[in-house]
Amino acid sequence: MFYQKEDLEDELQDVTSLKNKFNDHFNHKLPNPTPPTKEKPKIPEKPRPRDVKTRNAINDQLSKSKSSDVPLVDSEIKETYSNLVNRIKDKIKSKNFTFTMMIVGESGLGKSTLINQLFNCEIYDQNNPGPSFKPCKTTRIDINKIHLVENQVNLYLNLVDTPGFGVHLDNTNCCVEIMDFIEKKFDEYLIEETKFGQAHNRDYRVHCCLYFIQPTGHSLKQLDIEFMKKLCNKVNLVPIIAKADTLTQDELHQFKKHILEDIKKNEIDIYDFPDYQDLNFEKDEITERDFYRSLVPFAIISSNQVEVDTNGIRKRVRKYPWGSIDIENLEYSDFIAMKKLIIKYHLLDMIERTNIVHYEKYRLTKLDSIEDLSTKPKRNPLSQMEEEKKEYEERMVKMRQDMEEVFNSKVSKKVKRLDEIKSELKKRETEMDEQLIEMNANLKQKREQFEKEKEAFEFVKKEMDVLIIANQENIKENEPKKKEKKKGLF
Repeated sequence: MFYQKEDLEDELQDVTSLKNKFNDHFNHKLPNPTPPTKEKPKIPEKPRPRDVKTRNAINDQLSKSKSSDVPLVDSEIKETYSNLVNRIKDKIKSKNFTFTMMIVGESGLGKSTLINQLFNCEIYDQNNPGPSFKPCKTTRIDINKIHLVENQVNLYLNLVDTPGFGVHLDNTNCCVEIMDFIEKKFDEYLIEETKFGQAHNRDYRVHCCLYFIQPTGHSLKQLDIEFMKKLCNKVNLVPIIAKADTLTQDELHQFKKHILEDIKKNEIDIYDFPDYQDLNFEKDEITERDFYRSLVPFAIISSNQVEVDTNGIRKRVRKYPWGSIDIENLEYSDFIAMKKLIIKYHLLDMIERTNIVHYEKYRLTKLDSIEDLSTKPKRNPLSQMEEEKKEYEERMVKMRQDMEEVFNSKVSKKVKRLDEIKSELKKRETEMDEQLIEMNANLKQKREQFEKEKEAFEFVKKEMDVLIIANQENIKENEPKKKEKKKGLF
């Protein structure tokens, strides 16, 4: 059955009245005061079935009235929850961010220069020289704390230097100090985390490690492979090719290829920069980041020299005898790609990955090593003491046996060594006796020969003396005759 036109107008009037009440309620407008009147209670009419055309006409009218006249939400309420994002931003801004970066590499690869260049400030200068100017016999850990402020955002930067890494002949234990430092920071954070009712202080866990590779042009050295294998499961590892200007573009491309092959072959888990394809970023920004991610490992040229171009912009350049290059130019250096990926895009991701992945691995292994006493069955204390006493006695007996075995083995070794020394001494004694006898025989022979020569010499000497005496007598006899002849002449 179809409704008449009057019934449709009554329905529309009811809708407009509800609309006005809704507006008055959300706009905080009181209705016009009217004197109270007693109305007769209306008996609700029995709902009548409506046809499809009538329902569609009412719905169209309601949709038009809602879109044009009725505000869905009050403006004040809208401003309240629409500013939640701003409140969250203000809350995050009020917090202080802490970022710890470790610098590892051999001396003279430009680590200090790169850090100054990365954060655009003179962190290392003449008063505070870099790790290359801190010679030491073993690998040492130095921490520099810097407070950086940018657009009212506070960043407490902790730079961990490792002077003495890889500069000695024996580099077997050069990474022990570094591993101990990372685990020590994990332990400190775990202790603070297990305390009841205390908030965390600043996070000093290592969030990023920049590992500098020498530009050999061939492949990774064994020191690089062993160090990265030990460190990749504890920190976000970013490999960097230092002094990339010593290689040509073709050599650099091949060197990167060899490094990635070595990393894959030795199963080294370096930090993989996320692509964020599922987030709402601009297309140009996504393509730019994908291009930057393809440049890993980054080939860096560092410099502390600043030059002002024709537009009055200060730039860091590296000067050569033939000219200078802009180190932020991607044609020559991957520095700008590394800076944007680490500082601009993925700094928070490194902090979260350190907390979720590396720290959780360490925490689980640490907690698994602790015995759960609650799982042990309850035993009688006396029987437990007896068992412990028995175990102690058995352990002491075993220890005594081990000590006796060690003592006997050492004694047998000493006795064997003494016998060897004794035999060597006897052999040397016999050899010396034989040499002495031989020397005595030679000496006796030489003495006899000397005696013979002495007798012959004395015999010849006597004959010579006799001849000399005879000659002297002849001379004396002939002298007066000569004098007489002289006197006769005068």
